[in-house]
Amino acid sequence: MLPVSTGAMTQPTTAMPRAQAPTHYEPPPENRTGMIVAVTVLLLLSIAGLVFAFVKVLNKDDPPQATDIEVPNVIDKTEAEARRVISDMGFASPQTVEVTKDDKTPGTVFDQSPAAGKMVKPTTTIILQISLGAGSEFPPNVVGLSADEAEKSLKDRGFGVQRASQTSIDVPEGIVISQDPTPDRLLQKGKPVLIRISTGGQEITMPDVTNQPIDQVLKRLTDLKLRVAQLREASETIDTDRVIRTDPVANAKTKEGAVVNVVVSDGFPKVEMPNVVGLAQDVATAQLTAKGLTFTIDTKIDDSNVGKVITQSQVAGTQVRKNTNIRLTVGMATPTTTTTSTSTTTTSTSTTTRPTTTTK
Repeated sequence: MLPVSTGAMTQPTTAMPRAQAPTHYEPPPENRTGMIVAVTVLLLLSIAGLVFAFVKVLNKDDPPQATDIEVPNVIDKTEAEARRVISDMGFASPQTVEVTKDDKTPGTVFDQSPAAGKMVKPTTTIILQISLGAGSEFPPNVVGLSADEAEKSLKDRGFGVQRASQTSIDVPEGIVISQDPTPDRLLQKGKPVLIRISTGGQEITMPDVTNQPIDQVLKRLTDLKLRVAQLREASETIDTDRVIRTDPVANAKTKEGAVVNVVVSDGFPKVEMPNVVGLAQDVATAQLTAKGLTFTIDTKIDDSNVGKVITQSQVAGTQVRKNTNIRLTVGMATPTTTTTSTSTTTTSTSTTTRPTTTTK
């Protein structure tokens, strides 16, 4: 039996070939290493170039480096000569150290550092050792002494003395302000020490400040650059805290920085009140008079203190102004009562007969 056809044709199935993946080139391992090295070198060279360019830009204004120069030989030269030679070579001023050296002339160079002939930068500091000769020592400190005291002190130590004057309102006239060389520097015996002596300040006329309040006087004298020393004193004519007198006196010539003694009133003079209780009236009043005090006497009946002081108006030991009146109470005896009577006296006359004696 033949198969029945449905009218649809069946296409034969054909197998398609499988697609292949694209192929990439892989260089050998040794070629990859070479490429990495090459790239790294290029990067390093680039960085180095940038750094060089940057540094060059930063340093384009820098001065050229100084050329080394030779250190000159200044041994046995004086300090002044050595300084001149070193300066002429282009070096800065040298440092000096003074040292006692018995076998070297005072004031000459006996050692230097760096040594002569060495090549160094011009900025190098050269150190010179200067001989002080034999018998050098530190001079005494005479600042603050009078000129004569300073000169004696220096001469006693074997040094000479050179004086110079200098004005100063801080240092009194005739006092040493400074000395050269200073006490911390060695100096050869016999050489002079310069002492600068104060001549004080400028000359001024002392104003009259009598009977003026002390606070105003202090300001006025201080403004004139004067130093003030206060003294206090009782006064019967000048009120408390006012000026009694000055030294120098008014209109006298003085100098700035000088000391002015100002005497200030403590008020009316005072004395210590004595204890006169229990003393006889005449003794008590004599003590008050000797103190410059006056007195008034009151009496009170007190048979146990007749003629003696019982009380005083001021407490003993206190300060009282002179001429103060002191009231004293003096004891007196109780008065005696007297009775008057009238009597009659009868006078009688009698005759006395003496016996007569006969002597045979």
